[in-house]
Amino acid sequence: MSVLSVGLLSSEGCDGGGPVRGSAQPRVDAGRAPVWAAQVPSDAGDLERAQVAGDVIVVQAEKKVLAYGRRAGNLLWSVERRGSFQLVSVSGGVVVLSRSGTSDALVGVVDLRTGAERFSAGELSRVGVTADSLLGVRRDGPSAERVQSYDLRTGRIRWSRRELGFWDVVMPNRAQDAQATMPPRSEPGGVTDPLLASGARRLLVRPLKRHRERSESLVQVLDTRTSRVVAKWRSSEELCGQLTDDSGYLRRNTSLIDPTSSCPEGEISAVDLATGRRSWAVSGVVNAVTGEGARSPTVVTGRTVLVMNAEGRPQSIERNGGRIRWRGQPGHLILGLNDQVVVVRDGQGTGDLIGLNATSGAKRWTRRLDGPLTGRLGKGQRDPYWMERHAIVGNRLVYSGRSQRLPPQGSGPLANARLGAVVTVVDLATGSEIWTARRDAGLLGAGPGWVITGRSGQETGEKGPPDIQLYAL
Repeated sequence: MSVLSVGLLSSEGCDGGGPVRGSAQPRVDAGRAPVWAAQVPSDAGDLERAQVAGDVIVVQAEKKVLAYGRRAGNLLWSVERRGSFQLVSVSGGVVVLSRSGTSDALVGVVDLRTGAERFSAGELSRVGVTADSLLGVRRDGPSAERVQSYDLRTGRIRWSRRELGFWDVVMPNRAQDAQATMPPRSEPGGVTDPLLASGARRLLVRPLKRHRERSESLVQVLDTRTSRVVAKWRSSEELCGQLTDDSGYLRRNTSLIDPTSSCPEGEISAVDLATGRRSWAVSGVVNAVTGEGARSPTVVTGRTVLVMNAEGRPQSIERNGGRIRWRGQPGHLILGLNDQVVVVRDGQGTGDLIGLNATSGAKRWTRRLDGPLTGRLGKGQRDPYWMERHAIVGNRLVYSGRSQRLPPQGSGPLANARLGAVVTVVDLATGSEIWTARRDAGLLGAGPGWVITGRSGQETGEKGPPDIQLYAL
């Protein structure tokens, strides 16, 4: 059953901040030119996200998924998004699209370079992707479910397990989490997590006779490629959370709206995959979504787990031992971190950018964020800055934002202000601005050495035909 329609094709500045405390001001490239700009088909709709995989750039738009050559920006192919298909992952030379979250989800896998459909799978209610496998759960008759592993290159079913009743599953897929933390561009604070498959090669399964059964049953840790049982233990707890690697996972309630879940509310714990035992647990943790729509997800990187506690404070936890290193100030919304710096935004995600020492939580720098109309509105008036998207890549923070005001009319003092989305890159060590994009466009994605921006021509302040731009980070 084909789920995709493929069309093959031939081959001036918002300052975004104020002075940085405690550091010299380097020279700023206030108007960097893109490496190239490429037109987007007018029927693609609003641009949503982008990912680089080798020499191909994959862009998800409202109505299409498109692929461009990274070197010259030539359009390679386009795929129509039927229904609610989402770009799940770019992995192993293929692009995975899924209509997930429904009982009859469809998955389509297309070739990264040509857009030709490799295979499709129907009726998958849960989907996971590793570097070489597609994992899915589907109904098998009126009272059974089946979990299956597909070869990403060929669509061949590597293995299949059937269970009378239901499967409780934790998938090895960071891309699913990225989907949840990247809201539409109308909401601030969206995280542009890469849509690359998880490095984990494990799958957690627990058979249940009834949906969300609370009686004890056998949990099995499977190798996703062979279905070999790597470890097993008995538990009555619902499997929930996210795999961190092949040795453990973080168990927590990741749902904001599901009242029937038995996952621990307000707790995060680390579980050893070999034994099923909790290595550590921390209570008083919340899923932070502010009244402004900004989201503060749990961030796991290197040796650190960063969460929001019930007091609205960022909290740093040692990933290995569970020791709480420090608690931040109330109202500091987590944006992300690297090994040295944690980035938060004051005012529940509406105020200044602040860089904190990742080890101690001490403040390293503050960067004032103002919209482009500040200074034109009268004495003491600030233009609120709406941060739409952000990404942390190495020692760089990349973000895009705009004024929250409507475009000025006529030729008054507010005319000619840049009100479209503007991408800015900041040094995480100092909070200093490194460059801003020359053209108005929103952030679609960022990774090692690259930044992709785009404009659909429909957002406030963005003028001209829809296109994407590639910048060197």
